[in-house]
Amino acid sequence: MTGSGTQADPYIVDNWADFVTAAGTSGAYVEFAADTVIDMDNVAPEGISGITARCSSIDGKGASVKGIFFVSGGFTFVNYIEIKNLNLTEMRTLSGYALNHSENFVYRNCTITGSFAGTGIFSISGSSSLIDCCGFTVQLSGCVFGHGRELPFRSSRIICSGNPAFSGNLTSLRLENSLVQGEKLPIEYFWSSKTSIIDCVIHRSFNASGSTNLLVNSDKIAEGVTVEYGRKVTTEQLKDAEYLASVGFPIVTEELI
Repeated sequence: MTGSGTQADPYIVDNWADFVTAAGTSGAYVEFAADTVIDMDNVAPEGISGITARCSSIDGKGASVKGIFFVSGGFTFVNYIEIKNLNLTEMRTLSGYALNHSENFVYRNCTITGSFAGTGIFSISGSSSLIDCCGFTVQLSGCVFGHGRELPFRSSRIICSGNPAFSGNLTSLRLENSLVQGEKLPIEYFWSSKTSIIDCVIHRSFNASGSTNLLVNSDKIAEGVTVEYGRKVTTEQLKDAEYLASVGFPIVTEELI
């Protein structure tokens, strides 16, 4: 590991041990070395316990960390943090939340994939966070997508499979120019969303008060479920760029659908 951890001279890491040390340093700025790939099957194949991060910034520089297996807990971020340009793939959890945030946060240009069987993915305490230009492909096994405060997504994509839970104090998603796809609706609340698509199986009613130009795939509304919010469109219409343009929709569907 090189650097002093300041914004001008961040810690540069290229392995898991150094990353954990740097991330645990209060107020530190952390960057991954160019072309870093960490396979956790080679580091901790039996899994790891939760990690507390006190740093202020993590810039992955395109790094990939594959196969993090939390046998208990997950990441706990105790300070405001910005996480960008980082790919966390094939994550797994057995208990607790994968991403616990005690303060506000920003994720930008990140990819997160995996299977989550703990309490959920996000636990959110801050009231002003953002997920920007990120992609999530997740399987939920009886757990929630998020818990706590509102979770704003901008120009992002969520693909959800499995059996998401709908109980307790769930978060709401605020979507902007974003797409939600998958086997089941991952959340119940979509407050004030705009120019976004819900293209997953809707197996229960949801609330999208204050939303504008929210498109809902009517072909995926389960029998007996009433959906009061959004413009109902068909699968074919979601693939029709001319139609989407006619309703003022900016998303390029060829890339998203």
